[in-house]
Amino acid sequence: MRLVTGMGTGGALPNVSALTAEFAPLRRRATAVKLTILCVPLGGMLGGALAAWVLPRLGWRGLYGIGGGLPLLFVAVLWVALPESPRFLARQPAQWPRLVHLLTRMRHVVPLETVFEDTSEPEESHRASPRALFGPGLARETAGLWIAFLFCMASIYLVLGWLPTMLTARGLGVATASSGLAVYNFGGVLGILIWAALVPFLGSRGPLLSGALACAASALALLLVPIQAHSGHTLLILCLGINGLLANAVQTSMYALAAHVIPPASARREWPIRPQSAGSEDC
Repeated sequence: MRLVTGMGTGGALPNVSALTAEFAPLRRRATAVKLTILCVPLGGMLGGALAAWVLPRLGWRGLYGIGGGLPLLFVAVLWVALPESPRFLARQPAQWPRLVHLLTRMRHVVPLETVFEDTSEPEESHRASPRALFGPGLARETAGLWIAFLFCMASIYLVLGWLPTMLTARGLGVATASSGLAVYNFGGVLGILIWAALVPFLGSRGPLLSGALACAASALALLLVPIQAHSGHTLLILCLGINGLLANAVQTSMYALAAHVIPPASARREWPIRPQSAGSEDC
């Protein structure tokens, strides 16, 4: 069950990043991707607060029932409200009415009998090959992103998966451990907002490097924080919040960087879907 849950979560994050990057204007792409991924630690913060209230009353089975039931109900909302990829719709003439409706909602004027073509890649190939990630011009970026994601995600999931267990093993209550996880995610929300403001002005390199180094330092600093069952835990929870702030800031910045470095098909065009009847300007 954990494996299936991980597959769903792992598949959702990169795909929602790519979909957001496709809809967002190029000048706002990085910020849009980061604000989309912001919902992950925000949901974790709300989940931690919910767990702190539910666990003493309903136990872990009740918590899993709520945590599993709500996403299933939300599937219906996504099925109705989540828009399809414009490129995907443009490649299928039968789906053009949906594309026209989508573009109209986005305040584009689409003439009647418009014929669409996707100018982002050759007509004979509409499927991206994983080998292209290691082709000329992308191999170094792909390797760097993979290594960075490996270590960053390992750090985050280590905390998310084992923090409550480690804290309860030291004698802390389940509610306190859940509160620590909620503060960790709350710090992540703040970190995403701060780095979303920094990256457009400073670029990605400086904020990413400084954030990664500070995140490692904050994790090592946790070793110096005493954990006792009957003492105050304000310092511990504060340090967890700082670590969550830095770790999530770096992680979401890498999603935005990946969407910019390895975008869907043609990176430099904002909307590579051309209505043939409207001339040569991209829609």
